[in-house]
Amino acid sequence: MTGSRLNLVATLVAFSVLLGSLLHSTAAHAVSNPLIRTCTIALGTFEVYPLGSDDMALCRWNKMVVDSQTLLANLNGLNSEAASVVLSDIIAPACASVSATEFTIPTGEILCFFSDDSRLSLEGLKAGLSDSDRLHLKEVLSAR
Repeated sequence: MTGSRLNLVATLVAFSVLLGSLLHSTAAHAVSNPLIRTCTIALGTFEVYPLGSDDMALCRWNKMVVDSQTLLANLNGLNSEAASVVLSDIIAPACASVSATEFTIPTGEILCFFSDDSRLSLEGLKAGLSDSDRLHLKEVLSAR
């Protein structure tokens, strides 16, 4: 092999090792973070958005979005207001209908913020009781 080919091979090997360690590090972080782990086990997609000087961790199943803290608290037997809405089969056209305030996340979606800091997507709140994503979240929240 020529010198330039050896350099290219060495660079590719180094890049592969670096990429592998980054993926391992990210996977290890996901396993050690209870918010990510709880969402992932529930077959949701973990998302983080800025909220003032802090971050907001959410778990998504298409249009159903709930805060990750609600999922984690539910495992410990604590129902949040957002969980209670889902478990009680409440359907509402607006956040105000369930005594929550509206907050728009960067995706343009509206979340309902409850007084206990739990969050539920407005689209999820509007979803019919037979909506598959809503049924899945209700099942997740019911399984303690």
